[in-house]
Amino acid sequence: MKADQIMEEAIKINNDGVRHFMNRRFDEAEQCYEEALRMNPESATVLNNMGLLYHQRKQFDKAVSYFEMALNIEEKDTYYVNAGNAMASMKQFGQAEEQYIRALELNSKSIKAAESLANMYEYQGKTTEASTYWSKLVSETGDAKYYFLYARNLIKQEKFREALDILYNYSSREQSATWYMIGICEYQLRNFGSAADALKQALAIDPDSEEIRHYLSVVYLASGQTGDAIMQLDKLINISPQNHHFLTEKGVILLSRNMIKEALELFEKSLIIDPGFQKALKYRDMALKLLEDSGEN
Repeated sequence: MKADQIMEEAIKINNDGVRHFMNRRFDEAEQCYEEALRMNPESATVLNNMGLLYHQRKQFDKAVSYFEMALNIEEKDTYYVNAGNAMASMKQFGQAEEQYIRALELNSKSIKAAESLANMYEYQGKTTEASTYWSKLVSETGDAKYYFLYARNLIKQEKFREALDILYNYSSREQSATWYMIGICEYQLRNFGSAADALKQALAIDPDSEEIRHYLSVVYLASGQTGDAIMQLDKLINISPQNHHFLTEKGVILLSRNMIKEALELFEKSLIIDPGFQKALKYRDMALKLLEDSGEN
């Protein structure tokens, strides 16, 4: 077989391997890649594909070795990103960062490199560094997904007004998460009415979300609407009757309204579920003291 025919056959076998990989037939994919490499050991494409296969199998060391072999033959931003992802999976963040930055040096428009850097920085709690790359992705793609992630990052930095501007103007109104984050920002800015409206919009999209409903109860409580806060907590307790946090929070509100026996019952229920729950213990003792002082049994 002539050299050009061998190359063509190796490409065909690699493509078969890619199809197997996409259909999660990983053993068959590996056989194809190994055969393609026997025919053309200098194929950076196949070496990269083998790296992706080992990454899928969570054999990250082997994945990195294949990505590095691919890069020794041909420098591509995607290969650097793949190597960085494998290193990040092993928590080798400094080395991963070097790979992502090298990818951006080769291709300043690499979405995968910028997104990988942003996600890695978020994981490390480096919100300011992550913000740089979310901003870059927003300006270069205009994608609503990146606007949302940028807004989430700004909330972590407590830049609530900037986050609100993005959420109101650029994020999808069809996602409950958008309205939830709007609610968080409005609450933090003490715009309780707007916060409640946003959270109700979120619940209209995702009525089963305990997280959103709980936040709505917090907003109602902060604005002095204790009856509405209790109503939301009642719904949460109905959904999750074993959630000692919800039971205790309702008990605290009832205690503030001098409904001592009713509150005490909720604290006792909470402590049956989690006997060491400090908040319930504290308020249970407070309720018992109030009953004692009042002369009631």
